[in-house]
Amino acid sequence: MLATEDMELSTLPLSLDSFEITIFSLVSAAVVILFVKSCSEDKGVSESSGSAPVVEHRGSDFNNAVIERCPILKERYCPPRLWGYNTHLHLILFGAFGHSHDLAACGIDDDMQTVRAPDGSTVSFDLFTVKGREYADDAPWIIVAPGICNNSQSDYVQTFVAYTLVNFPAWRIAVLNHLGTDPRVPLTTARIFNVGCTESYDLVVQYIREKWSSAPLVSVGLSMGGNIVLNYAAEKPERQKFFRAVISCCQGYDIMAGIRRVPESSLLQFYVYVMARRFLAMLSRHKDAVFEHWRVEHSRSCQTEQAGKEDDEQSDEVLLGSYTKDMHCCNDSSTECYAAMVKYGKTSVKPAVVTEVNEKAVFSCSLMSGIFEEFMRRIGKFASVEDYSTFASCSNYMHNITDVPVLLFNADDDPVATDVCYQFPRDHIDINPRSMFIHTQHGSHMAFYNGGWLFPNKHNVLDQILTQYIDAILHCTADQEKEETR
Repeated sequence: MLATEDMELSTLPLSLDSFEITIFSLVSAAVVILFVKSCSEDKGVSESSGSAPVVEHRGSDFNNAVIERCPILKERYCPPRLWGYNTHLHLILFGAFGHSHDLAACGIDDDMQTVRAPDGSTVSFDLFTVKGREYADDAPWIIVAPGICNNSQSDYVQTFVAYTLVNFPAWRIAVLNHLGTDPRVPLTTARIFNVGCTESYDLVVQYIREKWSSAPLVSVGLSMGGNIVLNYAAEKPERQKFFRAVISCCQGYDIMAGIRRVPESSLLQFYVYVMARRFLAMLSRHKDAVFEHWRVEHSRSCQTEQAGKEDDEQSDEVLLGSYTKDMHCCNDSSTECYAAMVKYGKTSVKPAVVTEVNEKAVFSCSLMSGIFEEFMRRIGKFASVEDYSTFASCSNYMHNITDVPVLLFNADDDPVATDVCYQFPRDHIDINPRSMFIHTQHGSHMAFYNGGWLFPNKHNVLDQILTQYIDAILHCTADQEKEETR
């Protein structure tokens, strides 16, 4: 569920008010209770527990060849025996401790780049390579979109980078820093990160393609980033030719489905509360730039209404131009993108004419559903969260992705992106013969601790599956190209 993604609990603001201290105390007590319950309930967890990932696909020769090159898909995945089978403990401990990684110790260089978007926004991304290595122009690039409020410095992103480049040093990795999430890069316009828009990711892709035109590319979206990469491939199908594969990990595919699930679970409400706090902490760093724009924008809109200068019968072309000019989840080049979305069935939602963004209401939100209502849908000028969800959720557009291999990956026990969303990847494998849906019995949300009794093994299963799949894709697509040129 896109409304409930990315629980890096360790990145909560360090200055806690009394309410947050109370919440922290309650969570600590919950961890103890869950731990005792996990230890006391014998559910048959043994050395033989666990199961191999489930791989769903149409059985094409291409997919069969990819699977043959991924031995981990035939191995049992067993999380830590003492606590790994309790999904909430799994997630909370992941949020508290993360995974072990040290890019410098691994000999990995981190080179941050910035590019200026047409609307003046400064988009940054980090290029990760093995220190001192000479790369051929055709060395692969993996282009990563992280989860909500995350960037190249986030724990699970750096863990993926470290594992990948240590085991596949011939590859290179580019990681998008979502607008406003990286304290190294100030906002230069009012535009800030938004879960439904792909403009920043497009700038990274174009930068890589222009500088290394012969390099094969693989698109990877982690958590909510999976929504971005699928949207990116769907809104302009010609983009699918850029990539050897598109990979989406641990996302829920549909915003409204996630919002509707929140009342079902107190723990889910807590996860969404943590996400909301993190988003508001990010937004508060940029509130002067963001909210000053919307105060001016709303005042101008009201004056225009009062003067009677607005034409209710304006054409769709004028409406689209106004929409993309003022919608600060997009840049000035988005008219073409929006028209492409309409052409390919991505959206038929019309933007609202006047939308007020109330700073006090935004910072009063306690859950992500409130942020979607008070901020996300309003900066996009949508009349409702439902309309915004239709525009932003990849579930509505995945049917356009037919010309590139796709991996959709989830965990059955993910408390954030639960298996109620599985209809979307299953529908997609029916229309794309080179797509596959892989899901594991355990793993929680982005955690996937592996093996051990109390302490897990060093490497998580998610990174192992992703890198084996990417390696297989690079080999199989290269073999396919050779056959086609004979």
